[in-house]
Amino acid sequence: MTRRTSLASLVKPPRQVRSRTLSNRILEATERVIRRDGLNFTIRDVAEEAQTSLGGIYGRFINRAELLHAVHEEILKRVEQQIMEAIRGAAVRDVMAMVEAFVGVVAQAYCAHGNALALIVSGSQASVTEHRAVQSQENVYRALCDVARSFPGQVRRPDVDLAMRVVLQIVLGTFGRWARLGPRFGENASDLAVLRQEMVDLVQAYLSAAPALSDAAGGTGRLQT
Repeated sequence: MTRRTSLASLVKPPRQVRSRTLSNRILEATERVIRRDGLNFTIRDVAEEAQTSLGGIYGRFINRAELLHAVHEEILKRVEQQIMEAIRGAAVRDVMAMVEAFVGVVAQAYCAHGNALALIVSGSQASVTEHRAVQSQENVYRALCDVARSFPGQVRRPDVDLAMRVVLQIVLGTFGRWARLGPRFGENASDLAVLRQEMVDLVQAYLSAAPALSDAAGGTGRLQT
């Protein structure tokens, strides 16, 4: 029996689409190589992992530094988008659900990309990677504030914006350390689910706690340096 070949299977995707697909494949391959070998890798290693030629990489990225920067940018963009979708999703019906969604996505993101992110930042131009990371954090911070304000009275801290800043720093700092140093938080710390739930409980307790006496009496509500 003769098998028919559809016309669509014979038509190649547009050149622009094929180029974007290869670029994504190169970025994903680079991240896998970094997670496996650290920063001690060559462009040839990436080419082999991505199953492409050296020319395929150098035709898109001038050098190794530009490739690392592109991987860093892609990870941040992807994680930021995942956080936005999670905290603004239909399942988020109150601030406590927002916290659970936020912590969950951050935990997954650092588990998947944290080691690579830490290595890239340590081996790149700090000013470039730090600026982009700060920009991404500010985007997430503003989104957290917007969602928290959409549930009036549920955050019991005197300053909602400050509370969201504290939450952001606590969550990112905790999982960032976990990614850099590995699970060294105690007997059950190797279980990421345990750390995730502990963080959810901690943040929810902080946001639902009554203001301290100094705040209620007219404190500044600002972090002291």
